[in-house]
Amino acid sequence: MTTPVNAYDIGIATPLRGLLSLQNILAKAAAHPSAATLAMAKLHGCEDMKPFAFHVQSCVSIARGTPDRLVPATQPVETEQAGVDLDEENVTLEKLGVLVQGVVGLLQGVREGEMEGAEGKRVVLRYGGEHTFVWQGRGYILGYGLPNFMFHLCMAYSILRSQGVDVGKMDYIGPFMDGMTVQE
Repeated sequence: MTTPVNAYDIGIATPLRGLLSLQNILAKAAAHPSAATLAMAKLHGCEDMKPFAFHVQSCVSIARGTPDRLVPATQPVETEQAGVDLDEENVTLEKLGVLVQGVVGLLQGVREGEMEGAEGKRVVLRYGGEHTFVWQGRGYILGYGLPNFMFHLCMAYSILRSQGVDVGKMDYIGPFMDGMTVQE
């Protein structure tokens, strides 16, 4: 018997797996021979693209946004609490790893029951004072949170891959394969 997919599965468990994937990717980057010289602030896929660190920070921000907006008891995780200085010129793989780990811990602390009713909760998101977006929780998760999270995760992976970091499909997709069995 299968259980239906719910807001917890899509809004918490899936980004959590994505952050575990991001940890894999960061570990591979740290093991790269030129890791010490990888300039995070200048590491782009192409000239007009945001840098690698921006994509990692976006994954973290989006992943923590769901519980911040939909789970009343969740305390927002601030980068200062994690002891991470995200000044663009001083970003390191280690600092990004600490940031990711902080939100992994936050998401691991969210229980499925805390997301009950989240699908219908009103979510308001403001962009730079110009735009205000309003969704019900389900629409926010499926139409904004998850697609944006996956975009930035893919960009982080792709940027490192384009720089010769030895990341492969299983580094990316492995954490998403929860519950899979291999039949021989």
